Amino acid sequence: MSSQNIQTQQNDQEGRAIQLIRCIPPTDEERKNPRYVPQLEITLEAKQIIAERFEAPISIIVYVGNMGVGKSKLATITIATLENERSHQASQMFRSGAGTNGVTQGVWMWSEPLQHPDQSPDAHGSILILDCEGMGDLDENTDTNLYFFCMLISTAFVVVLRPPRVDRYQCNRLYGTLRRFERIRAQYVLPNLWLLPLDLPEFVYKDPDTSEDVVISEEQWINNIFTIDEEHNRLANDKNQALKRRYEYITQMLPKIKATNIHYLPQSLHNNAQTLDVYSLIRSEESRSYATSIKAAIKKFLANGGKRLLGSVAEHMFVRPSELAKLMTDLIEVINKDPVPNPDELINQYLQNRFTVEIEEEYLARFKRDLAHYVTQQCEKLSQLQNPPSEQEISTIIEKRRCTVGTSKKNTPSHFCVVCLTVTSGAPQLECDAYNLEQIATHDVFKFTFQV
Repeated sequence: MSSQNIQTQQNDQEGRAIQLIRCIPPTDEERKNPRYVPQLEITLEAKQIIAERFEAPISIIVYVGNMGVGKSKLATITIATLENERSHQASQMFRSGAGTNGVTQGVWMWSEPLQHPDQSPDAHGSILILDCEGMGDLDENTDTNLYFFCMLISTAFVVVLRPPRVDRYQCNRLYGTLRRFERIRAQYVLPNLWLLPLDLPEFVYKDPDTSEDVVISEEQWINNIFTIDEEHNRLANDKNQALKRRYEYITQMLPKIKATNIHYLPQSLHNNAQTLDVYSLIRSEESRSYATSIKAAIKKFLANGGKRLLGSVAEHMFVRPSELAKLMTDLIEVINKDPVPNPDELINQYLQNRFTVEIEEEYLARFKRDLAHYVTQQCEKLSQLQNPPSEQEISTIIEKRRCTVGTSKKNTPSHFCVVCLTVTSGAPQLECDAYNLEQIATHDVFKFTFQV
């Protein structure tokens, strides 16, 4: 193998950040069209990696939030924390940085499956980390489309907050995206929403009398986050009332909003250089408290066990890697077609396909067992006959049952087997013609074909 091929193979095995969803820039003419729907595109490389490298159950953590709050840095730290050994170059991590222009474009993913921190060596499953473009740099419809996609495919939709509040811009994006779920009839599609305030190791509020921070519970903090402090709020009354209604709408649509916090970011990790060795720094003594809090937060995000097919919460309905890759593609097509997309038909199609495949597999396995048992019994009976059945006897059997007759001679012509499959006047147990079951040789004295 040439040195170039070896290097290519090593690069393929190393983890790296790759683009999953790209926002297609509109033309000048499209911008002027009030009916124009912003277009998203899923990359072929990302689809192939998800389908081929990941293993069910798949947990999908998506970091979203305002532009410049530190989502990409947090995604990189999450990956470095979950890796058991270094499998990447520092330059391959998510790009992060401050400034007025966003660094992340569209949605990016980590190319290698990660493992649950408490997962045993023989356990199955993998973690997919997604980093969504910071909101505020795109038009409102594109923002909403990205949020809608991420909400539907995630197991943990993590809103990163800095400062620790849901401002009216973030509120408007959550509100606008959740409104789309009103039209969806399918159950179990709402996101598992987490609030992650940075630089807030404990949930606190400022006492108005003493101006000191008072530690409160997670529930109290979430309630405060979605409550307007009218005394200190500088918005006009009508905007205050609009914001209040939207806060109420969000908490009614998502009554189980959760929150978690992490320790202060160590000084050594503040640097946004692409060469920063996050893997080593997160394991340093300086980062011990921070790393512990990151691990605790990740375990909370993974608590629901993995992504199920949309519309289901059943344990056995975990989405398979190939299904996930195709589902993402199909969701993008739905989102691109309508200003207010509704994936109901798509959700039902995936559920029906899974149900049909699993039911058919179950009945096929049962049919094979029953048929093998029946054939064995008949062969034992027929092998005891001194003479094979006459043509008239065979004709009588065939008239009563639809079957294909097979013969096999072994040593003597006395070994003659008739295999029959009963078909009643009602619906058959299994439509077998689609499976091309041409041969079953469960006994060495016969070989036969059958059809339903």
